[in-house]
Amino acid sequence: MGYTTNYQIPYPELGDEPDGAGQMQALATQVDTKLKPIEDRVAVNELPVKQFIFTADGTWTKPAGYRMFNVVVQAGGGAGGGAAVTAAGTHSKGAGGGGGGWAESWLAATDLPATVAVTVGVGGNPILAGTGNNGLSSSFGSLVVATGGSGGQTAAASAVPFSGALGGAGGLGTVGQMGGSGTAGVYGWGNASYCASGSGGASRLGGGAFGRGTGASGAQSLAGLVGGNYGGGGSGAISQAAGAAQPGGTGAPGIVIVTCYA
Repeated sequence: MGYTTNYQIPYPELGDEPDGAGQMQALATQVDTKLKPIEDRVAVNELPVKQFIFTADGTWTKPAGYRMFNVVVQAGGGAGGGAAVTAAGTHSKGAGGGGGGWAESWLAATDLPATVAVTVGVGGNPILAGTGNNGLSSSFGSLVVATGGSGGQTAAASAVPFSGALGGAGGLGTVGQMGGSGTAGVYGWGNASYCASGSGGASRLGGGAFGRGTGASGAQSLAGLVGGNYGGGGSGAISQAAGAAQPGGTGAPGIVIVTCYA
């Protein structure tokens, strides 16, 4: 009697005594034994693929019966820059916040402890007439880590078209088998009559917010827009020709996704 390599299911070899009924019974018994755990998992809603999604800090507990785990970590996006109060003939605009970085790993059950602390980075908060705050890091313990996007800068009131504000840098995937950066926030533009802020940078899982723009001359001001989930950077605010101060857009929060394979 021979046995298969992976599941040790018996089969008759060429030199075995003919025993059709016994050999069929042995095969049926082994197949039944191998199928029973699958039936049990389905009965308790534990299908061959199970997924955990974290949108806030928490603790992941390793489920029994799963052999491989895919972990994706997305950090928060940076906030867009605010716009200052302006006088006639001047403008102020903010640049976009950077998109959050991401990291990913495939891990065997033996690589993982029974529980893992999960941190989900929030998006950066905007500042009225100031540089936006950075998005925060997301992590799956110390095994998979990504950093948040930086906040976009703000330019003081000026009549110079390209006066000063840099977009926030994208965050990075710092720990993991794979990873990448979010894109940087975009620079804004303006003159004595019109103004446009910078768009937020995109992440792997979220688009950056569109920049704001004025469609007519005269006093106007608009706050920045919120970055797209998950990890997109917020856009900058605008103010022109005796406009009010405004905050940039909030960066989008991050997320952690753990997919388990039996």
